[in-house]
Amino acid sequence: MRRVVRKCLLQQRLFSVEPRTSTKIQQESKHRTQSNSIKEAERVVGYSTSFLNLRWLLNDEIANTAMYMKKLTGTEHPLLKVAKDVLFKSTTPSWGLIVLLISKASGLKKEFSAIDQDITAGILHSQRVLAEVTEMVRTSYLIHNGVITVNNNMLNADVLNYGNKIALLSGDYLLSKSFNDLSNLRNQTVNEIISSAIRDFSESLFLSYGDYDFPVAHKPKFLKDKTEYCKEFTSDKVDYGPYKVDEILGYPKEEWVLRNVLASGNLLGKSCRAALLVAGHDEQAQQSAYLFGKHLSLAWQANIDLQGFKEGKVDFVSAPVMLTLEEEPELYEVFQRAVYDNNIDSIIHLVEKGNGLEKTKCLQDEYTQRALDNLEYFERNTATESLKHLIDVI
Repeated sequence: MRRVVRKCLLQQRLFSVEPRTSTKIQQESKHRTQSNSIKEAERVVGYSTSFLNLRWLLNDEIANTAMYMKKLTGTEHPLLKVAKDVLFKSTTPSWGLIVLLISKASGLKKEFSAIDQDITAGILHSQRVLAEVTEMVRTSYLIHNGVITVNNNMLNADVLNYGNKIALLSGDYLLSKSFNDLSNLRNQTVNEIISSAIRDFSESLFLSYGDYDFPVAHKPKFLKDKTEYCKEFTSDKVDYGPYKVDEILGYPKEEWVLRNVLASGNLLGKSCRAALLVAGHDEQAQQSAYLFGKHLSLAWQANIDLQGFKEGKVDFVSAPVMLTLEEEPELYEVFQRAVYDNNIDSIIHLVEKGNGLEKTKCLQDEYTQRALDNLEYFERNTATESLKHLIDVI
């Protein structure tokens, strides 16, 4: 493993930080490529992801919600940015689309009546419901993340508290709707799988050391104290959780993986697993689907962290910072102080000085390859090819 990382670092020797603002031509070209790939994937599953959009998920409530959110204009409440990103500028395809594609790729392992399936797409109606539930749960998590700590002495404190109420109620509405849709499937095992994913991302919110608004990594521990469980945590061994959190926190790379598996990886992975379960697939196929979704999520998160760093969006638990800490644990107090002082420039300087960016690119490549390896379990068809193309362009 060390030789693989060393080789990757050597290959990335010439990797340098690009300007933090891309040209409009590059952005438009990338957006067109992503958009075309997503449209092609939608044609494969016969389902437009506009049906997984927040506008549709909230149905008639969206008009009322939008009216209330107008009051937040000019307050810089993070809920506004969350809503904008969810509605117009997602950096990854709909996760519901990924669930539908893996469902299409795997096929059906037993006979189902015409009522239970979409014959033209080769996907069960229950798998479409799971795709919608996945998107609702993920969106609720993003909206709930828009809640901030408000000091009564802050300017516009009343309006900011009002924004927190909207975030809580909107997120809760989506969660309740997702549970209602899950219950209509009448499959207790699927309920347990998705519920465990919700448990995981709830747990992820309590991992930070310090202020909730400024997530802080745990102080690095000595590598010699790393347990076998911690070493195996980042392997391809299937572990649906709960995890031994105390044995992982403090080891920067493993902690980054833990945070993002809990926050997002398990939702996508377990949703892919549940989609194969309802189609009658065996445990091995379900495990391959779970690992595919989990690794794909981690690869995308590494890319998001890397691109965000180039744009000056830095936090203490992003991959470039965590992987810099793994190499130089003595920087922990410096980073911690910089986060609380909001001194982003000093963090950027220290990370650029080390190998954090190169290691993040290697981490992205590592989990991208793992996702592709797990995808090889399924027969080659239009859905698997569409997934590979999405991975490539994103």
